[in-house]
Amino acid sequence: MDDLCSVPNLTEESLLQDLRTRFEDELIYTYVGTILVSVNPFKFFPIYNPQYCHKYQNRRLGDPSVRPHIFAIADAAFHSLVQNGANQCVVISGESGSGKSEATKMLLYHIMRLSCKASTDGDLNRILGTAPVLEAFGNARTVSNNNSSRFGKFILLQFLQSGSYKEASIEKYLLEKSRVISQSSEERNYHIFYFILAGARQQLKDRLRLTKPEDYNYLNHTVDGQEKCYQVPAIDDKAEFKKLCKSLDDVKFTARSQEEVFTLVAALLHLGNVEFETGEDGLSSVKNEDTLRFVGQLLKVEEATLSLSLTQRTSVIRGAEFTTPFQVNESIDARDATAKALYSYLFDWIVAKVNSVLSTRASNAKLLSIGLLDIFGFENFKVNSFEQFCINYANEQLQQYFNRHIFSYEQEQYQAEGIEWSEVSFTDNTPCLELISKRPTGILHLLDEESKLSTGTDEKLLEKIGHHQKENTYFVMPRKLKNSRPAFTIKHYAGSVTYRIDGFREKNRDMLRPDVIAVLRNSSNPFILRLIEAAEVQQTGQSKEKEEHQGAQWQKNSG
Repeated sequence: MDDLCSVPNLTEESLLQDLRTRFEDELIYTYVGTILVSVNPFKFFPIYNPQYCHKYQNRRLGDPSVRPHIFAIADAAFHSLVQNGANQCVVISGESGSGKSEATKMLLYHIMRLSCKASTDGDLNRILGTAPVLEAFGNARTVSNNNSSRFGKFILLQFLQSGSYKEASIEKYLLEKSRVISQSSEERNYHIFYFILAGARQQLKDRLRLTKPEDYNYLNHTVDGQEKCYQVPAIDDKAEFKKLCKSLDDVKFTARSQEEVFTLVAALLHLGNVEFETGEDGLSSVKNEDTLRFVGQLLKVEEATLSLSLTQRTSVIRGAEFTTPFQVNESIDARDATAKALYSYLFDWIVAKVNSVLSTRASNAKLLSIGLLDIFGFENFKVNSFEQFCINYANEQLQQYFNRHIFSYEQEQYQAEGIEWSEVSFTDNTPCLELISKRPTGILHLLDEESKLSTGTDEKLLEKIGHHQKENTYFVMPRKLKNSRPAFTIKHYAGSVTYRIDGFREKNRDMLRPDVIAVLRNSSNPFILRLIEAAEVQQTGQSKEKEEHQGAQWQKNSG
């Protein structure tokens, strides 16, 4: 049945069985009222050509004469915009690997085809051409998905009241910066690192001293010390680099800009290879100065000042300057913080560059909009850390939105209008959200408190969480086994997930020290200076606490 709301006795078991039966008949789309359920076939189906575009135009959503399709959702949103003059929003959600990114591209494709009848094919090509750029720098291979988005995005399409496309913008939030320095086993870093190593012309490789993935610490270091992934059979890194370069051309990245971007990518790879050793004085020093020197050349900063920023901390207290030498582990943390910050600055700049191409900035006419929210999928890996905790919290928020708008509000409307219906029961996940975010004992607030303490540790944080939440039925403190890592479990709406507490404080603070910023600000590379200036402008108006604490930013963006 195309619409499961028409099933006489709808239960979880019958819903899943109907979806399975339809999938086995190669029917990957099914309606549940106004919701489209998509089951990823992990192969191409020939149902997205122009013939299908025409088939779903100007049809009521759920029209029984045509099968459920993502084009029907796009058509409904577009024609509601034009006919009713009302802004629209489409939310794409699901577990990691469920096909959200592809669904977003299909929605974009059909909406822009509908609109571009009144504008130009150039608009369609331009906005679709942004996908390979954002995916190369923002997507990565995970254990469940070869092309997983490691950032959230909200795409805003704006139209004249006639339906003609006018402009677009992309808002990104909360890039997974920790992936730059390490990954779980069987996962990869961001695509761009492998693309450039496989596909760059030899002249560029020679200039940037690029070799193979196995030679770079940031590509062969796993958080659990297990097998690393360098190649993915389904991804041709050399061909993807060629596709990326074409897309960069399409979205007006100059040859010089592309060269600057690739140079910074190479600098990050070499920065990860900078090693430290303990001297006779027990303090940290750079072990391989040749590598550090080359990083300095690529970033165009002085080698000596870069070395000092990675081996000591400079503080100003009551007008007096104090220097504190590092231990080796502190130098590694400083190196990694620098790499994560630079990659984040680069990604922000790329998004801003893309937006400058998509924006017309020329019309005073009233514009209508269609928003596409492509959010992180729920994740449950062998090893789950701070990133999965934040991603799953965002999905809990989205689930609550669905509960309220699809179940609660709809049924309240039925009751108000005197409509007879069988009440649908659903699980209220508010207690799980309160466990994570309620003041003052929610996990995020306890994490922020512990992150502010100079004597704070991940273990102390876990003790505090356990103390306050030991009676919470959504929280479990697993029994600590010999050689096992400290962890806790949350019973999410989509299942229980166990999170290792290791690294929560560091990732939450995610700070780049002022003396490192000072080194980068003194770079003679105009591109590096533009990145730093853009980052500082973006942070203007934010409180210091919100700049430092990632958990607070997730809470703000997920709410």
